[in-house]
Amino acid sequence: MLFLSTHMYTVVATWWLESPLGGFDDAFLAVFMMWLNTELTYAAVNAFFIYIERKGYYAKYKIRNEASDTKMVHDAIMFKPIAWMVDVPIYYLSFSIMNMNGATSSPLDPMPSAGRIAQDTLILTLIFDFLFYAWHRSLHSKLMWPFHKKHHEVHVSFSCANDHESVVELAGNILWKMIPPALLGCHVYTVCVFRSVVKFFALMHHSGYELPVFQFLQRIPFVASPSYHDHHHYHGWGNFGGVFNIWDRVFSTDADQIVEARLTKKAA
Repeated sequence: MLFLSTHMYTVVATWWLESPLGGFDDAFLAVFMMWLNTELTYAAVNAFFIYIERKGYYAKYKIRNEASDTKMVHDAIMFKPIAWMVDVPIYYLSFSIMNMNGATSSPLDPMPSAGRIAQDTLILTLIFDFLFYAWHRSLHSKLMWPFHKKHHEVHVSFSCANDHESVVELAGNILWKMIPPALLGCHVYTVCVFRSVVKFFALMHHSGYELPVFQFLQRIPFVASPSYHDHHHYHGWGNFGGVFNIWDRVFSTDADQIVEARLTKKAA
């Protein structure tokens, strides 16, 4: 399970309220649930990809022949406490926005239907993906590149390469994830599911593997692949999209489109 089931979410949230750690307001519970769910997804997916590379499993599905940089992997994992110091205040800000203008939102509000959770998760993912695309393009500008060049030290991708980044880039990445659900007033559980979905794709797209078990996802229109994002890291240009590749196609930053345009111009 990549995220807590509705039952486990309720169990953990109730335990938190009844434990010595509880006793605070709903905001602390919301932050804890968002953080816990995201980190469970991170730990499970990241451990899987690190394990198969260390053991040499599924080597024929590895995109590059080169091995991941062990030191970079270690540094990315050790960066997590710093990431939490940025993430947690933004989680708190997000929940606070949910409760502006007299609105009252609680992590233990009645659970939305499965259909509503799926619908809101899709909408949030689409909004985030556009914001991320714009943010990522800006990070390649002359002004913002100093804050992004650390991430591009990674040429051969590994799952947690997403965390090999500057604090400025980190802050932007989490803001674009947490502002949309706050403005739309989503249930905290829906935010947890959305965060897990986006975290999963970030880890998979940086994994450096094209595993058959995940191939079905690429049958979904406009969903990007690990190879798609690997090109961006290995060559340093094109393919800026996150979960989807649609914005690259719309704004002509898809690597294949760029190559085709260059060939057409050269032949003219």
